[in-house]
Amino acid sequence: MNIRWQKGTEALPAHVSGHIGYGVVPEKRGRGIATRALALMLDEARGLGLAHVELTAEADNVASHRVIERNGGIALGRETEPAAHGGRQIIRWRIVLLAVR
Repeated sequence: MNIRWQKGTEALPAHVSGHIGYGVVPEKRGRGIATRALALMLDEARGLGLAHVELTAEADNVASHRVIERNGGIALGRETEPAAHGGRQIIRWRIVLLAVR
């Protein structure tokens, strides 16, 4: 798990397509590990003062879609990653962390 941000803003650093990245080794998948880990990272993001985070998942990665949805993610749409990030078809998600004042 990792979180990527630019201090004082929700803008993504240029070298990443999402604020939070995660992965689970194949033999540990299907146990809720990613769902729980993402929830913990969202707490960290709140602590950094982020109002929302964006995540991306490959368009055919249904397991990641479920993890993000279980943590309150709303799909923003399908897009093609920049070639430098792989050029894959992805879905961009947003999770709102803090109420807008």
